[in-house]
Formats: sequence, structure tokens, C-alpha cells
Amino acid sequence: KKALKKYKFLEMTDPEAYTPYVAAALNNLGNIYWKTDSLSKTEETYRKALKKYEILSEKDPDVYALYVAGVLHNLGVVYTDKGLYVKAQKAFEKAITIREQRALWMDLAETYNSLSRIDDRRKDAVRFLELGIIFSEEERYKYAQKGRREEIYMDFLRKADDPQRVFGILEALRDADLLSLEWDIKVTERLRKNKEYQKALVKRLSKCDVPLKTPRFHMLDDAAFLYIQKMEEKILYLAVTKERIHLCSSPLKFVTCGEKLLVNLRMQISGNRLKGDISNIVTKFDTIAKEWTHTLPKEIKEIFSKKDTIIFSPDAVISYLPLEGLLVDGEPICLSKKVVRATSMHQLQEITSRKLTIGSSLIVGNPWPSHDKEYLVYSYPFRIEISYLKEAEEEAEMLAEKLPNIKILLNKSATADTFLKELSSHSLIHFAGHGYFGRVLFFSGPMTKIPHEFEPEAFADLRKAWRNPNGNLIYMMDEWDIVTDIDILNTPLKEGTLVFLGACETGKHIYAGGGHFQGLAQAFLKRGASNVISSLIPLHGAPTREFDIFFYEALLSQKSVTKALQNTRKKIKEKYKAHIYWLPYIHYGSSRL
Repeated sequence: KKALKKYKFLEMTDPEAYTPYVAAALNNLGNIYWKTDSLSKTEETYRKALKKYEILSEKDPDVYALYVAGVLHNLGVVYTDKGLYVKAQKAFEKAITIREQRALWMDLAETYNSLSRIDDRRKDAVRFLELGIIFSEEERYKYAQKGRREEIYMDFLRKADDPQRVFGILEALRDADLLSLEWDIKVTERLRKNKEYQKALVKRLSKCDVPLKTPRFHMLDDAAFLYIQKMEEKILYLAVTKERIHLCSSPLKFVTCGEKLLVNLRMQISGNRLKGDISNIVTKFDTIAKEWTHTLPKEIKEIFSKKDTIIFSPDAVISYLPLEGLLVDGEPICLSKKVVRATSMHQLQEITSRKLTIGSSLIVGNPWPSHDKEYLVYSYPFRIEISYLKEAEEEAEMLAEKLPNIKILLNKSATADTFLKELSSHSLIHFAGHGYFGRVLFFSGPMTKIPHEFEPEAFADLRKAWRNPNGNLIYMMDEWDIVTDIDILNTPLKEGTLVFLGACETGKHIYAGGGHFQGLAQAFLKRGASNVISSLIPLHGAPTREFDIFFYEALLSQKSVTKALQNTRKKIKEKYKAHIYWLPYIHYGSSRL
């Protein structure tokens, strides 16, 4: 309100310069009224903004017509909330007309999606969103465009009751490279740049029924592929087996119980650091796991009992939960079944065809800057603590004696440049060091690479971090370098490569809004890996080293990643009991390798 008052005062002396600011301030104020359910004030404020933008648009439609359409869209939403459906329809239709004339396809999708509350146009919303993505020809950022408008797909899912239709939408939400409709459009320079040509094509396509994609899949008799998607009001499950596709749902309690298990794992970590008795915390985990499993629909529990292989495809929220700890006959599913994760069915089909062959190994152990300090703390924009990982260094040296054709990078020799140069030459990659939020691996610095275009803010934050020993300012990237999922996407791997990320929280990944870079695991798989093992939580000391060594011993004898991982879990559980030592390993890959 204060900003609006200032702009109105300035507008009186220079309307040409300041009327756009008055209109924008009114629109922003209307947004806040709408968020706080002041519908009468919202309508009044939007109408004032609309009047200003209409005057501006008469003089300069190329600049301001899209703002007129935006406010009309907002008014349509307000009228819908107030139950004034005739007014809402008129406002939406005016917005649609402007957005069609201006070839604003993604904005048009947004309006059709809002219109669906009074006139079901959800398929039109998906159609125009995907046309906008196709016309942009931004292949590398296709997922960013889908993610920022994920609500359009989610609204389609909320009302879909046909498993085949849900299947196609979930695949598009999961996989960076996929759209949900069966498009047959060749993108040319003319199509990308010529709006009139786009409009002509859209007009022609509007007369066609573009079907939803039905992903091709071949499920083995003993396997089930399970999508889990959090909606606003429920959890949606789509289970694909050889026999049929099952669609069911459960209350949100599934998420709250899973989050309790994450809290419990953190308590186990704290207890371990303090060298206290954590037996009660471990027992509590088992109790919560039973409660968590009970929240599953009956159909899903039956599938778990009948199938020997479970492939989880969780959305971003669910991916943080220790799904491997769900119970079958009272035992964690990862101990009794083959359990893997896959971003999408499309990805699973690709990696299953890759042959796992361990010819040579790249081992990275405890990357560390060139000084003798063993604990570093950096500030701004948040506190970052990095400790010297003696166990990781010892682990790397022990693995060098067991694995074939070794290239080993330790301490200050473990630089990002060296790692990326070596990455394409080896069929086994083992990293034991520090990770960050599923998207970053730390290496000895300083940083030499130019930041990537459209780099996420999280990466930029690391370069702002600093420490101040003895009054001397040292930036984090003066001492460290990072390899991100973007770097991995730019580096081809040997087909079938096995990647083991023994670093904290490398199992996390991001879907919507953050671009199509979905985390380190997904990037490695997209560049040719067949299997990626990572962790949901921070890893700890000697038991972690034992886990990794046991895993490779089992792998070299059994030639199966899933069997080796399962047997290692059992062996470590027998010795240490606590879940933090054997449960949180996340395996993205094929259960057949």
C-alpha cells in the first residue's frame, strides 16, 4: 500500500513513466488480498489494475496486452471463487483471446487450467502447455518448463480415474525428456520463430484429438513398478505389473509416518555421535515402520507380498522417505525383496538394456584442500561444516586392493577437473567424500570452471560462503571445487557403468521448478550408467567403510548389484542393528543387473 501511494504521487508528475508501476502495484496488492481471502477487495483492486493496463495497451499493445490478459485471468479466478461463473467465463475468454492472438501458449495453458473449474478444459491446458514447450525448442530446459507449471499436470491427475491416462501424465512428471501427449511435430526454425506459423499449426491441431501417451513396457512376471505421487489431499499409487495396471490412493498419513522415520534416523545419528545407547530409538523405528506400512492400500500390500522385485518411482516429496524400510511379513522390504528405484518406466527400460561390466575402477577418497586443517566451517548464506574424512581415505585405499585396474584420487589430488577427465574411462566409479543436497560432490580446489548458464541458486550459494581465519577472508571456492549434476550431464560415461556415491545425502533429488537436472543419480543414469547407489542421510565412520567393502566383495563374487546390496544390508544389520548403517542406501538402477 505504501509503494502504491508513492507510485501514484509520481504518476501525477510523469504518468508515462509511472503508470506501469501503479498498475503493477495494484496487481500485486490484488494478489495479496486474494491470498488472504479478501475477495471483494481483490476484485476491486484487480479491476483498477485492469483499467490502467487497458489504457497502456491502447498505446503499446505489444508490451501491455499480455498484462491485460494476466489481470483478466486473475479476475476469472476471483469470480470463480465467489461463485460468479458467468463473469468468470467472460474474463477467462477475454484472456484466452489475447493470449491466442499473442501466441502466449504456456500462459494460455494456465488460463484453460483455471477455466476447468467451471468448464472442463484440462486436456486443452495440457495441450497448450506442451505445445509451448515444443515451440520453444529448449530441449535442455524442457523439465524446467514442465516443473514451473506442474499444477496443470496435477489438476489433470486429480480428476483422472483411467489408469492409462494417469500412466502417461506420471511419466511426463517423472522424466525430463518426455511429454504426456503423443505429438508428431517436427520443430523447424520457421516454427520456432514465426508466431503466425505457430497459430496456423495450433488451429489445425485443435481439430485433432491428440492422445495421451501409453508408455511401452515389458514387466517380468515377478516384478511391480510403483509410482507414488503426493496430491494435496491424498497419496496416489499406480502399480504396473505384467497382469494389469492398478490405481489406488491412501490418506496423507503415509507421508507423516515416513517423515517420523526420517526424524528417527537423525536421532540414531545423534545417538551414535554421542556414543549413547540407541536401542530404544531403533525399537521405536520398527514400531513406526509397522504403522507406516499399515497406511498403504490393501492392493499395494498384496503386490508387495506376491512380487519378488519392487521398483519404486516416487515423486520429489516421497523420494526423501526411506521406502526401503516398508515391511513385508514384518521385515523391511529391502531385506526380503529386490528393491530398486527408477525415475520413470522410460528410464528403467533404457538402463535394463545396459550390460554391467567392471573393467576398470576410479576411486575417489576424501578430497581435501592443500592445508593441514581437519575441520572447516564456512558462513553465509548458511553454516557449512566440512570435516576431514579419515575413514573415507582408508576405505579408498582398501578398495584399491580389491577392485580391478585402479585409478585412485586422494586428498588434494582429487580435483574436479581430474575427476571429470577420468570419468569416461572407467566402468566403476566410487566416491567417498562430501556431498550436498543430492546435486553436488566436493573436490579439492580452487574452483576453476565457469558457472553454468541457468545455474541453480544452491550452487551459487556455495561460492558466496566464506571463513575468516585470523581476519583473512577466504571464500569456500578458493579452497574447494564442486562437481554438479549439470557437469555429469555434460560428461559421457561408459555404457553400463556402476556408480557408488559414498557421500552424505547424495540420494536426494529435485523435480519441479528446479530445471530438469534431477540430481546426481539421475544425471549419471542419463549419461550411460546402469546402476547408482547413494544415500538418503549422512553416512558414518567405520560401519560405512565396512558396508562398502562387503558390498564390493559380494558384487565381485555374485555379479549382481541388487543381490550384493541385499546381502550386504543383512550382514551389516546382523552386526550393528541400527538402521542408519544398512537401510538408507538408495539404489537407482535395474533389478536384473
